[in-house]
Amino acid sequence: MSLHVPGGLLLTGRAAHPLALPALLKPVLLDVADRLFHEALATRVAHHIDRVRLGLPGLVEQGRPASALGALVRQTAVETVAAIHDEHLRSQDVDLGVSVTILAHPDRDDALLGIIHAGRRELRDAVLAVDGIDEYSYLAVESPRLAAHEWQERARVWSHALRDGRYADLGWTWSLFGRYPEQTLRCLAAPDTNKLVAALPGEQDRARHLAGALSTAQPTKDANDVAALLPTAYAALAPIGADDLT
Repeated sequence: MSLHVPGGLLLTGRAAHPLALPALLKPVLLDVADRLFHEALATRVAHHIDRVRLGLPGLVEQGRPASALGALVRQTAVETVAAIHDEHLRSQDVDLGVSVTILAHPDRDDALLGIIHAGRRELRDAVLAVDGIDEYSYLAVESPRLAAHEWQERARVWSHALRDGRYADLGWTWSLFGRYPEQTLRCLAAPDTNKLVAALPGEQDRARHLAGALSTAQPTKDANDVAALLPTAYAALAPIGADDLT
């Protein structure tokens, strides 16, 4: 089997201390997860409001805006937990799962190797922005970025570190949400109205969703032509503010 470590990391300094690493990563990743959760929720909120304003069924049972928001929060939280538990259920916008597996470096006592798994690029980028954490991936292809001898050195290091075994069996894995993501998600599932309004999707996203909803609801000759319904959808859009969420 070809050596394949797309999420490889090199940990140095404080990041090379396994007990200190979670303290470095958790606040950074929770900030990113909070933003992503609000973005996912804001998209659902906007789509729900646009549908209801046009007389279409909402994404959740209609009622007072605050009640609908509460239902959408619960729906988004449930989908997020499902995505973290089971990669086969993952939806890109609610996939907040991120974990880092730590392995011994075969040559250096002052460094560790790591492998990151993250459903969202934003979470991966946040990990790489932490002091002492550098990209150190390896793929069985020529590197477009590194000299041949540097790429070969990475191959040697990873081959030695993995010892033809599964990294999950050789290292220690830390996960942002742990075994019980429901508990950690409680801090995310209490949305901030200002954050929601700031995270609302643009008119293009809203219009496309609304046109799709119209194509399903209206049995016309253009029922399956979402593009033909876009002008109607754009015309139906109205601003969404904090008052619409309470």
